Amino acid sequence: MLINAIQGAKARFDLEKNEEGELTVTDTHNGEIIPATKLKNKDKWRINVGSTYKYFTAKAITASALKKNSRYSARSFEYSQ
Repeated sequence: MLINAIQGAKARFDLEKNEEGELTVTDTHNGEIIPATKLKNKDKWRINVGSTYKYFTAKAITASALKKNSRYSARSFEYSQ
């Protein structure tokens, strides 16, 4: 049996924060890396998508990291009875 911690569709954007606190956003549809801008006095980031902005909170960044880690660890974890 394979156990997956977080369920749902694959996200459109892959979010990764480095040690310097910069956010890297990758569009999973086309592989494009989109520059993210940190908003002043807030723990939010934004990217320009077409003519609109998409915002990411610290919670979304953490969830993205958990999903990414669970995808890799779930493949190698098997539960046997």
